[in-house]
Amino acid sequence: MIRTLTLPATDGRVAQALAGGKVCRVLAAALSLILLFGCSALQPIEIADERSRAPVQTGVWAEIEEIRRGDWQIPLNDGPTALAWRLRAIDSATASIDMQTFLWTFDTVGTEVMSRIVSAADRGVAVRLLIDDTFLAGQDQVLLSLQAHPGIEYRIYNPYQRRTSGLVSRQILNLGEFSRVDHRMHNKTMMVDNQVAIIGGRNIADEYFGLSSGGNFRDMELLVGGPVVQKSSEVFDAYWNDNWSFPVDRIAHARITPAAHQSDAPWQVSRSLFPAETEQERASAWRRALRGSFTGRAELIADKPPAKSPAAPADRPVQVANRILQRIAGARRDITI
Repeated sequence: MIRTLTLPATDGRVAQALAGGKVCRVLAAALSLILLFGCSALQPIEIADERSRAPVQTGVWAEIEEIRRGDWQIPLNDGPTALAWRLRAIDSATASIDMQTFLWTFDTVGTEVMSRIVSAADRGVAVRLLIDDTFLAGQDQVLLSLQAHPGIEYRIYNPYQRRTSGLVSRQILNLGEFSRVDHRMHNKTMMVDNQVAIIGGRNIADEYFGLSSGGNFRDMELLVGGPVVQKSSEVFDAYWNDNWSFPVDRIAHARITPAAHQSDAPWQVSRSLFPAETEQERASAWRRALRGSFTGRAELIADKPPAKSPAAPADRPVQVANRILQRIAGARRDITI
């Protein structure tokens, strides 16, 4: 893995000091680095706003509107079903994919999802990926490779300025900005062609889809359609255009290599575990699912991104909590949580 911290001389002195048992000097040097870095905080970025594309009205999406008008929902209660629909939705895209998530690991699920995303971009789909920076330590080269694809835009939410390849060292070197970097983005949504969306609790990693050999999470998601999808796209746009969402090439210390986007990229994987469907198979699956879907007006509630700074008290993410409290206070008969 590429080390992205541009302080090789300092690293060498620390290593020598450790070898010689000069712990006090090492701690003093580390404290000096923290104090020094604290004087140069990352500043918000100014980029022209981008908006989600209009809903696609052709192909399988035209058939969906004939089957279901208004909001509809399909619960994705188990991991394999949630993964199957995620891959099916990506493969169904003809114009746009917008995805926002907290964690994305290049394991079996992560590489397969990314492989389908890159394939969609290869066929002309406009892809926007917005990922929280918490677990991206050491991944800048991979992310730059994705950003280099002409059909993919990759942004990192509220990034760490000092981008070492280790989670612990990165935390230490960014202590001067703790009040900012402590605010993370946990939104997990994917909108395809602005016609369907998957919204819920699953990150992109094996343990969220029942494929981890160690331990797995149980989460709930909804595959949704109707007007609520456009509301989801508006929330995505708000975070995408936020001043703390940085294109990866604006913050990465690594630089793109000639080998980027070649066969050794982590998303170039075998699909033997997840064979792709034909267009006819996908269309048939959409029709069957829509006929069995739930209907009813959906309301999307989301926290707003910070207006000025993630660390500002006035920009606290309390919108969802306040809405829930209002609903509880207005209950007349019963409350189900």
